[in-house]
Amino acid sequence: MQNGDQVKYRIRAKDNSVAQNEASKPSASGFYILNVVSLAATQDSYINDFNTTTTDFFGDNLYSITTPTGFANGAIHTSHPYPAGTGTGFISNFIYQLRIPIRLKGTDATLKFDEIVLVEPGETGSVFGDDDFWDYVIVEGSKDGGLTWKPLVDGYDSRAESVWLAKFNSSTDTSTPPNSNAAGDPTLYRTRTINMLAKGDFVADDEVVIRFRLNTDQLVVGWGWAIDNLKIQIDDVPPTLLHNHIDYLQLSSPTLPISINVVDASGVDKLFVDYKVNNGALTTEELPVTEDINQYTLSITFSGLTANDLIEYRIRTTDKAGNEGILPLTTFFQVPVIAFAAPVAQYVADFNSANTDFFGNFFSVAQPTGFTSGAIHSTHPYPNGFGLTNSTSSYTYTLKKPITISATNPYMLFDEVAIVEYTGNTVKDYVVVEGSKDNGATWQNFIAPYSALSNSAWRSAFDAGSNGNSGLFRSRLINLTTSGQFSAGDNVIFRFRLFADNEKNGWGWTIDNLSIQGPVTGIEPELRGISLSVYPNPSTVGKITIELSGNESIENAGIQIINAQGRTITKDQISVSQEITRVEYSIGDWADGIYFLRLTLNDGTSVTRKFIKSAQ
Repeated sequence: MQNGDQVKYRIRAKDNSVAQNEASKPSASGFYILNVVSLAATQDSYINDFNTTTTDFFGDNLYSITTPTGFANGAIHTSHPYPAGTGTGFISNFIYQLRIPIRLKGTDATLKFDEIVLVEPGETGSVFGDDDFWDYVIVEGSKDGGLTWKPLVDGYDSRAESVWLAKFNSSTDTSTPPNSNAAGDPTLYRTRTINMLAKGDFVADDEVVIRFRLNTDQLVVGWGWAIDNLKIQIDDVPPTLLHNHIDYLQLSSPTLPISINVVDASGVDKLFVDYKVNNGALTTEELPVTEDINQYTLSITFSGLTANDLIEYRIRTTDKAGNEGILPLTTFFQVPVIAFAAPVAQYVADFNSANTDFFGNFFSVAQPTGFTSGAIHSTHPYPNGFGLTNSTSSYTYTLKKPITISATNPYMLFDEVAIVEYTGNTVKDYVVVEGSKDNGATWQNFIAPYSALSNSAWRSAFDAGSNGNSGLFRSRLINLTTSGQFSAGDNVIFRFRLFADNEKNGWGWTIDNLSIQGPVTGIEPELRGISLSVYPNPSTVGKITIELSGNESIENAGIQIINAQGRTITKDQISVSQEITRVEYSIGDWADGIYFLRLTLNDGTSVTRKFIKSAQ
């Protein structure tokens, strides 16, 4: 026999009755088919998109390389639906095997493919190997030519991806128990990557044959399995670039130190830094690459720079397989040349017009969908970290104007939405407000870092993978001296910082209506000649005075004080005279924070003021 030959057989049985009844398997006219195959020469890698005919696989007639209705490209498909089990114990195993053995690498021994798995799910909580783990698919390897097989990954079913399970359960027939008649489609493809060394059954230099196996019992069936874009030990991944990006350059230190860590399974071939000044000609510097060296630094010294010049740079690398990595992927890091302004007593901005007071990468003043006005926004979603320390990054937005900390009004107030990663009951990624007293050399926190955990609405949005919107804004009040790092008279640079690891991200951060030691102004203009004020503001003396004055008398005006969570703290009725009306409230036992004072006239119109209560 030779490779490609077929052996066909069927089984017939006749009983001893007078009628001589006869049965045949698979049928009276059909045959079981055995393909005669020989293994091909061992290769170091294998790739196939199944868009052309191939003889690289053999196995049960259940499988074919085809393009079913609804699909645009070829792939390995089981029959749709797949059959119920009829073998021993009413279990059947359907196999499709690659003829080409693969010599495993010591690193990057990966098997990667796209797949759709619509097979009967096991009982809730069951795992591979349990009796109630019903139908499943599995990828296996053999290093003895197919005599014995070991799983490269544990078997799995439709529960492996929520979209598969939802599709499997979306439509059933009238059988008892019901089969799934939901059909697969290309939107259900998901990528699976298997480390062939992970289970410990195979080591580098083993020559392994690989097969796909569908295990099915006698009851519920579904659409089946599809496998596409198979890549075995194919390096299609660009080198990993790690870098602590630079956000600004000071005129006093005109050198840009670009430190880079670059690694790749196939080996790094080339490493470049591209840069330009004020959108001028692009300059490219190549860094010589040395085998087994990952860390490189390029220091670029500029001459003739002036304040507000803009340096832009990016990092490029290629590996020996030709894959290219770029950081950042589509743009350049922007490095403005900064001369910090003279200190000021306060800073107030609503970001509803162009604002050049801040600098930093991965932040901008913008008005995304879902927002009614401009604000500071991080990139949405913010990128995962790519820095030199554990692949973590800090994205910062820094105010160019230092602030002199006030002895009487050391408060920072802003509205924000922070939908950033958390885990359990702790922060993971986080946001924080920081200050520097030494011109940006070192930074200290004004408050502890926080994440989506700090507000239930933000947490719900993160859990749901939702975008931010103006309805999620919450106010934050910071006493700039509470941390103990800053005192009255200090000249401080302020920045917002978003810290990100390399695992998971979220929508990000937005900041609006920023007031650093500014007056706490009214939310609405004066109403019908009525002037409303509240003082002292901020109040650190345990009381406030509400003062009303106007040119007409209004009976039964209402005063309502609401905390930042929307709960009414107190509610009164007063009369407004033509002169001045003052009402004093003792607030010493109220929680520190932001409060809203609302005056409602007897015709239903109202005016609101905001004030701050602080213990200091």
